Amino acid sequence: INLLLFIGFGLLLGSCQSAKKAEQTANTFFELLVKQKPSAAEKLVDTGTLNTAGFSEQVKALCKNDQDGKFLSYEKRTGFNTSINNGITVVQLNYKLIYENAEYLRAVSLTDRGNGFVISSIQ
Repeated sequence: INLLLFIGFGLLLGSCQSAKKAEQTANTFFELLVKQKPSAAEKLVDTGTLNTAGFSEQVKALCKNDQDGKFLSYEKRTGFNTSINNGITVVQLNYKLIYENAEYLRAVSLTDRGNGFVISSIQ
């Protein structure tokens, strides 16, 4: 039983460390959007999993759009979900995105294929 507890604790610790690293990447991404720097923010996105056609426009729309106004701030919400499959780590975090005229709760997925976390989706 002690071995099972040790293994379980190791897995939990690994998940927490992955979530913390993913959160740092997501925070950097959103901070760049707050500063109206979509080109810099794009460098933190996994272009392999997202449709790259029109992607630059999608990131720019996160910064500012006619309906919601300017992107003002973000808040990390509680909880996370981590999965590891064939050496690929996926972490899902929840964020509140705050615009001039609206607020949205979004699930942000980040993927690490061995060279650091990148944003793979925002839903």
